[in-house]
Amino acid sequence: MDLVLKIYRNSKILLREYEDGSTDNPYGISVSTQFHMSNDSDKFVREGELIDRGYKKNWIYYEKDNERYVPLCEGKSFFILDSRFNHVAGDIKGVACTEKEKSDPYFFPKTRYFVNDKDIHKKYRKLSGIIAFRDITNTTNERTFVVSPMPNFAFGNTAPLLLTANTSETPLLLSLLSGHIADYVAKQKLQGTHVNFYILYQFPVPDSSKFRELPGLDTGDTCLEDSVIRRLVKCVNYSYDMEPFVKDMGYEIEPRPWNEKERLNYMAQLDAIAAHLYGIDYEDSEVYIHNIPDREKENRKKSMEHIYPETWL
Repeated sequence: MDLVLKIYRNSKILLREYEDGSTDNPYGISVSTQFHMSNDSDKFVREGELIDRGYKKNWIYYEKDNERYVPLCEGKSFFILDSRFNHVAGDIKGVACTEKEKSDPYFFPKTRYFVNDKDIHKKYRKLSGIIAFRDITNTTNERTFVVSPMPNFAFGNTAPLLLTANTSETPLLLSLLSGHIADYVAKQKLQGTHVNFYILYQFPVPDSSKFRELPGLDTGDTCLEDSVIRRLVKCVNYSYDMEPFVKDMGYEIEPRPWNEKERLNYMAQLDAIAAHLYGIDYEDSEVYIHNIPDREKENRKKSMEHIYPETWL
């Protein structure tokens, strides 16, 4: 608990609401759900029904005349910085996508339902990148807070959406929320099996100005923001569903074969950057690294040892 207190002392709150209606909202976030899996079920259509009605598949959509149906993603569909984690179709528990499937840049997992894109609220339609997180979780899970960038599809209520008022803040916030420090805090705060919005609002976050005030890690970086975005791009630049999100970060989509080892390495580097922003030193990191799966521990330790530039100390 001492580490949690230290993190909060060096951070702001993601969203603080006051009785007079004012807020402190450093990243300009809003959180919402799109479709309720029970109340909105009349809007959901299965793939077989669309085919029977004469809709033709166009990549991951079904189209006919001027109508388009988009996949309905659920919380089980994605994992950490991975929009293509599970098939959620016949087995609603989810069937893991294979490395071979993920190495196809046009691949997207099966979903139980599709939704007419005209039923998606207009505020979501023009978004190029969305952050989704899992509502249902547990402190005993490998990762308690699961978050990922997602394509602009439809989402059930088990996958709430987190939007930022300024898209330039989105990758910075994502780099923090996808890391083990945010997950460590979530494990201490969660009391049930749902990430309620009020729990998310209480997450500690460093001021985004730090990303622009601190020097970058790589040659040519104007500031730390450049270093973070480059590493985040490396984590997601595998498939065309991520193209709008990657372009928002100033890069071109360059799909390549899925490489989980490479992804874990870049995520470890993002974790080390986040540790500095949260005011955590190497000794502190031993507390939360203890809870990290063995396959990731070595990457995290190496990153904590080598990514801290002396100019930050």
